[in-house]
Parts: sequence; C-alpha cells; structure tokens
Amino acid sequence: MDQLREFLSDEAARGSGVHPELVVRQLSRKPGWKESNFQVSARAFQLIAWMAGEDELDFNTGAAALSIPALVDKLGDIKLKGPAGDALTAIAERFSLQFVVGLALDPIRAQKSPKVVADCLTWLNTQLLEFGVQGVGLRAVADMARDAGLQSSNAQTRATAVTLMGTLRRAVGTAVMDLVGDLNPQLVQLLDTEFARVSDQAMPEPTRTQRSAAVSKGPGQGAAPVSQDSAMDDLFPRQDLHATVGAAVYKQLGDSNWKVRKAALDAIQGALAATNNRIQPGVSGDLYTALKQRLQDPNKNLTVVALTVLGALSEASGAALVPNIRIVALATMHCLSDKKPQVRTAALGAMAAWAAASSASVDQAVLPALPTALGDTSPELRASLLQWVADTLGARSPRLPDLALLITPLFACLQDRTAAVRKQAMRVLALTVASCGFEAVYDACAMQLRGAARTTVAPMIEEFRHTVGASVGSPRPASVAPPRARAVSPVPAEPVMTASELLGRAPVSTSAPPVPAQGPGVLRRPMAVRRPGAPAARPVRADPGRPGSSLRSATPTASLTSQLSRMSDEELDRVPPILDSDARAKDLRARRDAAANPHGVARWAQLGDARVRSDLEAQLREQCAAHFNPLVMRQLFSTGHYKDRDYLGGLSALDDAVSMAALTQQRFGLALHDEAGADSLAARYAANR
Repeated sequence: MDQLREFLSDEAARGSGVHPELVVRQLSRKPGWKESNFQVSARAFQLIAWMAGEDELDFNTGAAALSIPALVDKLGDIKLKGPAGDALTAIAERFSLQFVVGLALDPIRAQKSPKVVADCLTWLNTQLLEFGVQGVGLRAVADMARDAGLQSSNAQTRATAVTLMGTLRRAVGTAVMDLVGDLNPQLVQLLDTEFARVSDQAMPEPTRTQRSAAVSKGPGQGAAPVSQDSAMDDLFPRQDLHATVGAAVYKQLGDSNWKVRKAALDAIQGALAATNNRIQPGVSGDLYTALKQRLQDPNKNLTVVALTVLGALSEASGAALVPNIRIVALATMHCLSDKKPQVRTAALGAMAAWAAASSASVDQAVLPALPTALGDTSPELRASLLQWVADTLGARSPRLPDLALLITPLFACLQDRTAAVRKQAMRVLALTVASCGFEAVYDACAMQLRGAARTTVAPMIEEFRHTVGASVGSPRPASVAPPRARAVSPVPAEPVMTASELLGRAPVSTSAPPVPAQGPGVLRRPMAVRRPGAPAARPVRADPGRPGSSLRSATPTASLTSQLSRMSDEELDRVPPILDSDARAKDLRARRDAAANPHGVARWAQLGDARVRSDLEAQLREQCAAHFNPLVMRQLFSTGHYKDRDYLGGLSALDDAVSMAALTQQRFGLALHDEAGADSLAARYAANR
C-alpha cells in the first residue's frame, strides 16, 4: 500500500493520468473492504483520504460513493475508526457534508451492533459541529437518530442519540421536537433535560470548509455561519397560509355569531400549527383587515385570540410587512387601555413580535400612530405603550429613528397625574433628546407650552442637557464647561417695577435699584416691565396678520365677541388675556355692590356658605366673560378632571403677560405701558382689577 501511494504520487507529479475511481475499485477487490489485517486497511483508508485531498487528482463522486459505505462500517472498529473518519472528513471537505451524510445514513441504519451505531452517531455529531448544518438535510438526520438511536435497546446508543438531538436543538430550536414523533415518557424526559442544558448555547463557528457549500468567509476562516432560519427552511418549508385557510375565513371573522368568529380564529391558529409556524411572508392584507375588526370585539376572549394571531403571523412568516402593520397598529395600541391584563399582555406580545420581525414596521407603521394613541388619557395605555417604546428603541440605541413626532405627546405624558406614566415618559424623553437633540426639544417646549405647563416640563428636559448630546452622535466634550442655565424666555433683562407701580400707584424712584429678597428658600420672580423712566417701546398698531392686534376696542362689542368665538385656540393664544381698558364697567359694579350692601357687609366675606359661594362664582364668571380672553376664561373657571392645572395655567397666563414686556409686545402687538395714555396692557389690568 505504501508503494502504491508513492507510485500514484510520482504519476500525479509528472502529470500522468491517474484515475482515483479505478484505484478505489481495485482496493474494493484487493485487498478488499473486509481485509483482516487492520494495518493494511488503515493504509487503504489513508490512501483514499490523500486522493480526496489532492486538487491535482480527479477524485470524483463515483470514487466517493464507492468508499463511503465501507468507511462507515469501520467507524465502530477501535483500530480503524480514526483513518475511516479522516477519509470521510476529507471527502466532505472536497464535496460537502450533505453529500457524505446522504450516503452514510442508510449504512448506519443497517448496522446490527449497537456499539457501531453509537460510534457512527458520535462521528456524525462531531461533523455537524465542525462543518455546521448549512446545506445538510436535518430532517433525514433526525429521522435516522430517532429510528436507529432513540429506539435502540442499548443505553449507550440512546445517550449518543440524545446528544445528537441536542446539537440539532442548538441549530434549529425547539421545532426539532416535532420531528421525533411519539416517544415513551423516559425518552421525552431525557430529551427535555438535554434541550434545557443546551437551550442557551448557539452553534459554534464552523472550523472546516466545504467546497460546494456556501461562500466561505475567507482563507483560513472557516465556512460562513448559517442562520437558524435557513436550517429551518430545510426542515419545514414555508407554506402559503391563504391556500391553507381559504378566503371564507375572512367572512367568518365578521360574522354576528361569536361562535362563528371564534371558529374562524381557531382555524387560523390551526393552520399555523399545521405548517409548524412556517408560512410565506406575503400574508394578505385582507386578513389583517378582518382581524382588526376583532380587536374591538365585545367578547374580550376573542380580542385576546385575535391579538395572539397577529403576533403569531409575524413570528411564523419571519416578517412584519409595513402596509399590513399600518392596518392594525393603532387598533392594537388602543387595546392597551383595556382594564383586563390579558388583553394588554396580548397586545404587547403582538407589538413585540412586530419589532422582532422587522424594525421597519416599528419606524414606519407603529411610531407614526403613537401620537394619536397617546392622546388617549388612559394611564394603562400610556404607561404600557411608553414602556414598550422605551424598551424597544432603547435596545437599538444609539441608532435611533427620528422621534420628532413624539415631542408633543410626550409633553402631555410628562404632566400626567399617574406616576407610572411620568416615569416611562422620562425614559422616552431621554431617547427623544438623543434622537432630535436637546435644543430642538427645549425649543418645542418653549413654543408649545405656557405657564404652569412649561414650568413643569422644562426642568425635566433640562435634566438631559448634559447627559445626552445636543445632537445625535455628537456628545459634548468633557473639557467644555457646561453652559449657563437657559431662561424660560429669551427676553433681555429690563428695569423691574412692582405691581403697585404697574397699576397706577406712585412710582418708585428710579435712582435706587430694587433690592432682591434675601434668605434661603426665597424666590422672587422678576416682572420684566419697563419703568416710566426707561425708554418705552413704541406701541404696535393693528396688524392684519396678527389676531390680537386688531382687538383694540376700549369697550367689548357684540361683533368682537362673535369674532373671538370663531377663533381657534392657537389664535386665541395670541390675543391679550384682558380685552378692554374701559373702567366704567368696574365703576358700575362698585355702585351695584354698594347698593346691595348698605351696611358694608360684602357678600365676598360669606364664601364659607356653599350656596353663596356658588352664586358668587356664577356672578364672577358672568362679569369676566365680556372682558377676558375666552381661552383664559376656560382655564380660570375649569371644572374638568385637571382643573387645578387649568387654574395655574390661567393665572400664569395673566402673570406672564405683565412680567415680560418685550415678549408681550411681540406676541400681542400691544405695549405694556403707554405714557401717552393710549390703550396698553397695564391700563387694561388696572381697569379690570
């Protein structure tokens, strides 16, 4: 055998025609595969391995097919298993592991000796770990392991088969249990134990290459890794769900009888189970439209099933098509407001399945629907939805999508009465600042919020000034000193006058500057109003493009009231909080109060009486209605669930108008204080105090 190998080497070096298939055929005859001298057989197997590994030799599939059954038979021989295994590995590297396994499975099944079967299963398990499972027919391997190994009466053979099934579990997941069929409880327990042991173990990187397999990573780096999904495609080919359930199920999902609707949902779940949760990605949008109707089903049990089906469709298809998710995204999020935890859990499960299947479905279908969903004030919906957003997008950080559309709804969530909602809103706020930049979020707060709302939200945003970069991907360098805290309004500092001076009392001398309040815990908010001695801004006259600038009437009229009633809230926000500076209405009220109380006992001193208090509130509302901005009126006399917040908002609107002179003139087109006696905001406040 040694001389034969030297001769073949010399012939190959000279370029003479050497036909390995003829050599293998000769070896099968003499000395033959049943040669009793193990040293001769070992030399023959080494010769086959050498020919399979030489690129200059035409070792074809015919030579391999003649060799593989004989090599498999010797895997159970303690003296020949090494050379036989090396020859099989060389053939697998020349062609592919699938080629070798396909020809080796029948000889393994035909073995009578349990020890030989055990050694063959051990060799096969080693090859799967070294070559990987790419291109290997795993269903045939699992069938052979079940028939020849798991059902063997030999304990060692069963143990080896269980180890092989554990490797398949690492490759394709729990679906491998569907291939083993019915087994006795003892074997099932052994498999469960092995699967639990390897559940957190992934397949190792292949250390051997296959010439006819997928493209390798590069020289010396082994074969490219195979995904679990590609291995599953070989075990369970994807099927068309529409062909399985038919079009009639869409009509049944909309039936008035809940039993028919339940039967349709059960049919879809049964079809998914029949396909081993392996369906083609192109699921019809009609199915999603029919399932959307069931998300508002009066029978909450059917709603839970429908949400489960929505998640299962994405898991089974491995995709979440954006057009389909757009159909059901908003309806699914509204299910989070349900009081039943089963419904909320099912809705979150469906959304998690979409995110796992495709990040595009989150960016293009779920996120655009979030502002509408967060408009629902349900604390369950807001807390659950914000937590899902924080968990889902947090896992993708720092590669975040554009979250600008979340800025406005986040402001409302940050002011929610429920602590859980505010906590999750802060998590999403951190991601929003990281995505849009600190300045963009802070500027939106300054433009959209007023009064108490801005006072509440602005400090929350300020927390992320230094912890999150001002723009995505450009964090602030550690060496740069932090900037000074930003004021709520970019109005330049001006001389401060007190409320008494503002309302027409004796002015304070301008020679002495105001002394700020001292002491711990004392906070005095400056009123940025010009002193009479300071140069006043010229009054801004009527501007057709500014809703508040045309409201100059000294006395409210019916046409003015009609004009205000047709304005939107955004337009009313640019109208001064007090509409007129006519003091005659105040004088008339004073005379009426004096006539009604000749003894000087004012009714306002009787607020402890609930009936008197109710009458006085109605009277005050009626008196203010003709002189105050309707938007401010709704806040000051709010009776809603958040009335305390509205009260603060109304009072802050009145205070902000007289505390920031430049902003007042720019916003309302009305001077704060006009020395010439013309209409001004100070005059309006004095006339209506």
